[in-house]
Amino acid sequence: MKRTVIFAAVLAAAAPAHAGTYYNGNDLYEECSKDSGGGWAICLGHILGVYDSLLSKPIDCAPNAVRAKQLRDVVVQSLQAHPEKRHLVASSLVFYAIKDAFCPRADIVPPWEK
Repeated sequence: MKRTVIFAAVLAAAAPAHAGTYYNGNDLYEECSKDSGGGWAICLGHILGVYDSLLSKPIDCAPNAVRAKQLRDVVVQSLQAHPEKRHLVASSLVFYAIKDAFCPRADIVPPWEK
């Protein structure tokens, strides 16, 4: 338990602080660009959390057999293709990257944008 609390405190202290947003596309791109280590895990954790929110909606276009690395590749490709949007909230950028890749015709928005 003590290790968990210390680990959480270290992660919180290392997280960047931004006016208006906690974690933006620049932060996510930086973490996702790392080949291994804590940054890579943070990247995947963020992407998988958003992907889970996408699956929580009754849509049939999101693939169930997609792998975490595939989702990471989709998001990184989107962040690379649109550097002008990296200042936006990371969760929304991840959501729309996955939606555009797998569900381009679906009329859905992230729950936090409703």
